[in-house]
Amino acid sequence: MKKIVALREWGSWLRRKGKRFVIGVGKDEKVEIPAENVEMILIMSSSSLSSSSLKLAVEKKIPVFFTYPSGYPYAALFPMVSTGSARTRMEQYLSRLDERGLQLAKAFAEGKLLNQYYLLRTFARYRRRKRDKVAEEIYRKSAEIKQALDDVRKVEGFLSFAIRSKLMNLEGRGAEAYWEAFSLLIPERYGEFRREKRGARDVVNSLLNYGYGFLLAKVTTALFYVGLDPYAGFLHVDRAGRESLSLDLMEEFRQQVVDRVVLRLILTNQIKSDAVNDKGLIRREVVATLLDALRERLQTFVYFRERRMKLGTAIKRQARAIVRHVLRSERYSPFYLRYWVALSHHLRHNERLT
Repeated sequence: MKKIVALREWGSWLRRKGKRFVIGVGKDEKVEIPAENVEMILIMSSSSLSSSSLKLAVEKKIPVFFTYPSGYPYAALFPMVSTGSARTRMEQYLSRLDERGLQLAKAFAEGKLLNQYYLLRTFARYRRRKRDKVAEEIYRKSAEIKQALDDVRKVEGFLSFAIRSKLMNLEGRGAEAYWEAFSLLIPERYGEFRREKRGARDVVNSLLNYGYGFLLAKVTTALFYVGLDPYAGFLHVDRAGRESLSLDLMEEFRQQVVDRVVLRLILTNQIKSDAVNDKGLIRREVVATLLDALRERLQTFVYFRERRMKLGTAIKRQARAIVRHVLRSERYSPFYLRYWVALSHHLRHNERLT
């Protein structure tokens, strides 16, 4: 399994030695990793990077992301040339003006709502055995998500600002029900949970936000290498500097890649209630635990459209599916998973910890 190189500490450095990366902190720590074993480099602190190490990353098509302490990327390094064609991007822009654009926007919203619906019902089935009232409320909230999903599927027309707003409002209605149900799954030791994005200081929101930053980097990389413009989206409204298409595709994978992992880590007490410092930043050792769990999750095999594949591969597959859709060779279908048998088994095994 390839590694994610994360420079987390102040004073970290990255250098090159032949076809290997050399990583260290000050003068005391040093490790060498073959470039062929690296899939991503995250620069998460004030670090020293040699130009030769960055050149090696470009040569091996290893994306380099610079992130805020919260985990959200603010800059990236990619090769000048991607594998896509100019026609792909032209058709991407043109498809925002016809039926292809609305089909994609609806699919992204459907994928998110479907994953929210099935993830909640998986946990509800488990919870029903020992907390009937909680399970009943989660089932009720999942029904609200299902109604929002049905309404999304009824939207017709072309991708105007009004249509985008309508879809986002429906997606937001489902998200409200989802996070209300999600809060019921959080153990009391983590405090009261309410979804917060920027500026969050509690453990659960900090973990979620960090995970979403990591996922954004993965999705943006997949889109870049198939020749799509990550800034020209369909569901999310365009803003200067906003990776709208990356955010679109992320909607299908938030629950499967990030939410599921965060829930597992806290329900099994692998990450404790003191995981953030007084500034609301995740502690260094906790970041390592979270990144390891996210990387492991992306290596997990899942079944999608009757095919067995790694979850990380599914992200790349969906990026290529967007290309086929805008080129009119295949209609896009959203990614979602119905069942999480392994998760239920894991939760049963760790029941005493919840």
